[in-house]
Amino acid sequence: MHSSSNNCFTSIYHRPQIAKFSTNINKGNNIIHSKKTSQLRTIPINTEVTSDKNVAPYDDIREVIKNSAESLAVGPCVCRVGRDHWEENCRSTDVRETCLFLGNTAVYMTDLGHARQISQEEMFELLDNAEKNGLVLQPENNKNPNFICCCCSCCCHVLTSVKNFSKPAEYFHSNYHAKVQSEDCTACENCVEICPMEALTIVDEISTVDLDRCIGCGLCVLDCTGSAMMLQIKDDKHLPPENRDDMYKKIMVERYGMTGMLKIMPKMLLGRKI
Repeated sequence: MHSSSNNCFTSIYHRPQIAKFSTNINKGNNIIHSKKTSQLRTIPINTEVTSDKNVAPYDDIREVIKNSAESLAVGPCVCRVGRDHWEENCRSTDVRETCLFLGNTAVYMTDLGHARQISQEEMFELLDNAEKNGLVLQPENNKNPNFICCCCSCCCHVLTSVKNFSKPAEYFHSNYHAKVQSEDCTACENCVEICPMEALTIVDEISTVDLDRCIGCGLCVLDCTGSAMMLQIKDDKHLPPENRDDMYKKIMVERYGMTGMLKIMPKMLLGRKI
């Protein structure tokens, strides 16, 4: 039995609904952009993390895929399709199949005709391509995500909106931040150009990280010509919820409190609007 939360994918993949989805997602920024629990988190691209601590498997997207259910699928990115509809093409990639689905969600989206099934090897190739195109990996914010978004800062509604905040890092669940080895920095400015949050600047010929803006995506590490950039694990690591149900329960409790939850539970059980 498929989760009713999959219904969001049903509507947004119908082309006439793209503009409506864009409006609704902007109205729902208080859900997506949260300093507490949010629907998405950010994990590094396939790059080395410098730390004496172990990297948790839920931060290693390839391990997540290896350990996931057999069903995997890919579908077109609704954000990029939306920009195409408005004749504003993506500046990062020509590829449109960048929404990755795992497990039951992969089966559900394939049955609807909104995705196609792929092998594990094909999904790894798509991740490699996302890396080459400088895309940010944003899986669902739990240990066993049902989907993984490969996002850019010119199309993604999440990235483009949070980029305007003074401290974007506060709104992303990420266990890493960029760090510069100043002695190796050549001031090539590659990191400045690729950073989706404008978290890097060159000061006195050395790249400098604004930790209020860095979301720990790792793109700067991959694009550094002098091997000066690295990812550092934060001291206050974020432990994602176990699954989708736990994630939404946590979001609801944080938003409404236990008393509020008791008040809205009857509406939820009856399927009424909260």
